[in-house]
Amino acid sequence: MTTLTETRGPAGMERESFQRLADSAVGCAMSVIDLAGQVVGWNRGAERLVGYTVRDIIGKPVATLYTPDDARSGVPEMMMRQAATEGSLRIEVWRVRKSGSRFWASVVLTALHHDGPLVGFGELIDGVSSHSPQDGLGLEGREG
Repeated sequence: MTTLTETRGPAGMERESFQRLADSAVGCAMSVIDLAGQVVGWNRGAERLVGYTVRDIIGKPVATLYTPDDARSGVPEMMMRQAATEGSLRIEVWRVRKSGSRFWASVVLTALHHDGPLVGFGELIDGVSSHSPQDGLGLEGREG
């Protein structure tokens, strides 16, 4: 079974219930990122879209999923800061698969709170084929 969370899901939802929900969403890539920017949750949809198994990605920096230029430029950290401040962030940006191939992704990053404090981020990733960086979406359409 793919592990999405180590202990509890969002808003105190029991891990097992949240895990069933996440695993049933095979058409939707879902991940959980801790405050240090490490991937701590990964569902089957993410595995299918990005190519990393749970064993490959858990504990790795979320920057692994970004182009080298975006990772060096601090894009993952900027996105987490913005989501923490605004509650969530929607953006289209280049992402990198395990194979090294790039894909244009629609990303929703949501701040996760437990009993008040920020505890991490939930991320939904969808590969986009109807738009491209030339459409002017995302972070300046950088390819990295």
